[in-house]
Amino acid sequence: MILHAHSILFTPLCFVGVFHEISRPHNPSTFPAFFLFFALLWLFAIGRWIANVILGVVVYGIKANRGEWAGYPIIGRWCIPKLVPGAASPSRP
Repeated sequence: MILHAHSILFTPLCFVGVFHEISRPHNPSTFPAFFLFFALLWLFAIGRWIANVILGVVVYGIKANRGEWAGYPIIGRWCIPKLVPGAASPSRP
């Protein structure tokens, strides 16, 4: 869901930035802000991916290997008792 909102919001902004940069006269020594924005956006996306791998794969994988129920961050305490009525309350990662 967040990825779709990210694509819907930032893809048009990237095109607007490119067209804005090419529509005005350039000084060869100036650095277009678009490239800096793109680099920061890329670093943010890679950071989210790394956090997803660490939390999703490593932490929840270790809990699953031990046979523990791992609760989802937002809906975990509400969801697991409905799926498995006799299950213990899930622990937080």
